Amino acid sequence: TFDGNSLEYDDWARRMQGYMRQKQLWKYIRDAEYSVDMDKYCNQTDGNGNLRDDTATEMIKQEQIYGLLLQNCSGAAGAIVEQVVSERGIDAWIALERKYRNQTKIGLKQQTRALVRLRLGDKEDIDEYFIRAERIKTRMQEILKVQLPEDFIQVFIEEGLSERYGDVKAALNVNS
Repeated sequence: TFDGNSLEYDDWARRMQGYMRQKQLWKYIRDAEYSVDMDKYCNQTDGNGNLRDDTATEMIKQEQIYGLLLQNCSGAAGAIVEQVVSERGIDAWIALERKYRNQTKIGLKQQTRALVRLRLGDKEDIDEYFIRAERIKTRMQEILKVQLPEDFIQVFIEEGLSERYGDVKAALNVNS
């Protein structure tokens, strides 16, 4: 289940897509014609005032997708699905996409910015500076889901040190 951890959203969404494809439900999310004006589409009737077969099928599939998303989301993500008043799968899927799709990119941008701006503060302990740099690297690895090279942050660490730490810079260069 997806609990709202934005780092896990892309993987979860891919698995859900695969599952919905297997169950022949994904087309009801994917096809734009189903999501453009769902209220109008879901209320189409035949000449006798009965719901058209394709309209009834659409409504049933949307309810199935909604139920599937309810079952596979918990915590903050479950609350988002529960807040969808229409109880249609497409609306729940879009709500989740809006909330979580770009969080990974945003997180990576934030960590990249933090790394580029990495500077040892005037009153900051040098050990704390190195710990801060390692935390940025760790967060980037979590977002990217890859192991970055040991020396990945070294250049940023060196650039963030003032001239009074010339001996530390020299030691870093010797070790590389």
